[in-house]
Amino acid sequence: MNTESVAEPRTFPLDDLTFDLVCLMYEKSKGLEALDRYIEDARGKPDVMKLLLRIREQEGLWIQELQRHFIDRSMDGKQIPGHLVDAYSR
Repeated sequence: MNTESVAEPRTFPLDDLTFDLVCLMYEKSKGLEALDRYIEDARGKPDVMKLLLRIREQEGLWIQELQRHFIDRSMDGKQIPGHLVDAYSR
């Protein structure tokens, strides 16, 4: 008697690329929070603070670009829940 079960394919509401974009936005946003703490720690060290502020600005630009790609995917008819599209299009 064969006791092995065949796994049913599971469906996930987001395709892999959309999920990756969401994960990247989340992780980079966490990085911005960390950078804010590092910038606070760098008070009194203008050279380090300047570097960290530049890094923070660049990371913010990456997040904006990721958001644009996320929104573009939603406009292409990909299956992205409407509340997520609304949240990222603000």
